[in-house]
Amino acid sequence: MTDTTRLETALVNADKAGDVAAASVIAGELRKLRIVGLRLDGKEVKPSKMFTPSGEKSVPSITDPEMIAANPVIRGALNAAEPFLGAGQIVANVVGLGKPVNEHLKQLQGIRQRGQEFVEGEGIDYMGRAAGAAGIMLSPAALKIAKALNPAASTAGRIVQGGAIGAAFGAATPVTDGGEDFWTEKADQTGVGGAAGLALPLGWEGAKAGGRLVRNVLDPMLPGGATRAAGRLGNMAAGDKTDDVIAALQSQRSGVPGVNLTAGQASVPAGSLEFAALQRMTAEKVPSPAYFIESQQRAARERAIQGIAGGADDTALNAAIKTRGENAAEAYGAVRGDRIDPRSQVGIMEDAIRSRQASKASALQDQGRFATTAAQNEVRGANFTPVPGMPRVSSRASNFPDRVQEAVAAAADTATVANLRGKEKAFLESTMDLMKQTVGLEDKSLGQFLTRPSMRAAVNDAIKSAKETGVYFPSKAGDRFSVQNLQRIKESLDAGIRASKASADMGRRPELSPEELEGTKKAFVAWLSNKSPGWKAARLGYAEDSIPINQMQVGRELEKRLVNPSGNETGGTFLRSLDDAAKTIKKATDGKSRYEKIEQALNPNQVATARNVASDLERNIAFNEIATKGMSAAREKVGAFNDPLPQTNFLERTMMIINAITRRIEGKASAVTMKELSLKMENPEEMARIMQAAKPFERQQIIDTIMRLQAPGAAGMATQGGAQ
Repeated sequence: MTDTTRLETALVNADKAGDVAAASVIAGELRKLRIVGLRLDGKEVKPSKMFTPSGEKSVPSITDPEMIAANPVIRGALNAAEPFLGAGQIVANVVGLGKPVNEHLKQLQGIRQRGQEFVEGEGIDYMGRAAGAAGIMLSPAALKIAKALNPAASTAGRIVQGGAIGAAFGAATPVTDGGEDFWTEKADQTGVGGAAGLALPLGWEGAKAGGRLVRNVLDPMLPGGATRAAGRLGNMAAGDKTDDVIAALQSQRSGVPGVNLTAGQASVPAGSLEFAALQRMTAEKVPSPAYFIESQQRAARERAIQGIAGGADDTALNAAIKTRGENAAEAYGAVRGDRIDPRSQVGIMEDAIRSRQASKASALQDQGRFATTAAQNEVRGANFTPVPGMPRVSSRASNFPDRVQEAVAAAADTATVANLRGKEKAFLESTMDLMKQTVGLEDKSLGQFLTRPSMRAAVNDAIKSAKETGVYFPSKAGDRFSVQNLQRIKESLDAGIRASKASADMGRRPELSPEELEGTKKAFVAWLSNKSPGWKAARLGYAEDSIPINQMQVGRELEKRLVNPSGNETGGTFLRSLDDAAKTIKKATDGKSRYEKIEQALNPNQVATARNVASDLERNIAFNEIATKGMSAAREKVGAFNDPLPQTNFLERTMMIINAITRRIEGKASAVTMKELSLKMENPEEMARIMQAAKPFERQQIIDTIMRLQAPGAAGMATQGGAQ
């Protein structure tokens, strides 16, 4: 019998005998032992009924160790430290130093227990108990495990994982009985912790199975249940990408009028393979809506591309081409015979200035010659002798005076001409300088182009063409070219560019690159446009008439690339046609278009239409790819959703009947859910709404948190119930 038991017995006897003095002394001794509650005459004596030696009530001070230990904050802190105390105790017992450690932990446990019993003498200390539980859950050891733990994905894995963590925390719980049989007690604690760690995930998984039965099998039969089930199934398929999928469903739209995306197509940016596969699975279960939507989408894309061509058929296209040709023939015909000076504008003015300078010089020479003639005739008249050897006679008798006057007049006239030519030269020089500084003057002559190999070849082609057709072509240097001659040179340059591009496309290196030839042609066209405004206007008119024709041609070609002769959509071919726009345009225009990019051949609205169709096709290709990859995982998730209860394998008749009934119920619920899901998946916004509204029984974030904390908490509370 312990000292406490003997004192308690003596106190009871003194009480029965009515010996107050003895009872007071015994109560004082018990108070020293910190016993805060006992029974007298079969009735519990609360701390407020304790006696001091003088017979007064005894209430422990808030500075007593017991009261400190009973404080909720200290209680939580002590519980949080227990895994470290337990681990230290194990080490001490292993190295042979366990006795003092065990005794110290026993005393500490006694203080904590007595303080808790006193505080709860008048009722349950809910705050203290909550603080104690929080201390276990928020122990640095528990938090460390919670941070590092990666919860198992499977049910069995979570159960085993919970048991292992519980056993570890049980092993780390201090032994507080003094350590008389330390290792036996430690084994018991470890076993209890492991059992507690197993119990919580087992209970959780069992609750989930029951919840799934009610939720997935029975709920679809209730009003609005099919919609709720469809939303939950969508969340289940999307998994940890649910938020991204919902955001994509709310934001993704097709740029093609008449194309309404399915939820699977709209979800592509979220990258959820399983959700995309869910769309395909609904199409397998309920094929009619999917077929109808797909047909609508194809028709809308085809209408959009047909709109680029303006609905033109061969008749309309040929009529437009004919009109363009007639307009060109009229515009070019009006200027075809015009003669073009091969010199540049600067060259023409410089030649005029040189001509004035030469004329002035010639006039000055004539002035000198006439002045000399006048002087000579005047000398002759002064020495006029009609008959040689006879005396001189007056010059009036001769015609020399008349000749003198004629020569003087001629000299004056030539001086006037020289002065005029000088002024003309000065005027032309000032005019040329002014034009250079203001409107500018073209300073390239045809002769400058003729030094280029491509131009020499083009001129030779034009000469051959002129001889073949019998039209005019200049025969000597300085002769003017007709617009027809120059147009033929330009056409030859065009042919050279096409040949160079064809050679490069075939992998052969041409003598002159397309870029080099384009540079020459551009410079020549600019020169000729400046020389012949009429030719420039005719060329611009042809280009203007070509715009709608090219648009019709390119649109019809894109339509051919989108839909094959069998009427089936060929998305890959269409996308390649946009990637290789130059080739597409060349084929569409029989190689006559100057455009290299779709943006050059089509207007912005038409380009946007083509790009939107391409975006739709790219989305569909991506959808089909990820749906195929996610099909296996999606089937597993849908199977788990529609079949929440495992079937028994017993061959007993009753169990077979139960299995059949369960399968029938599950099958009906599955059919109802999948039908509703197929309807909701037609509208991405509606699918996003029901997914947001769904209240899933299991959210991965919740599962992860519970699995990280469940075993430490369960083990701690199970192995130290006395402290709680």
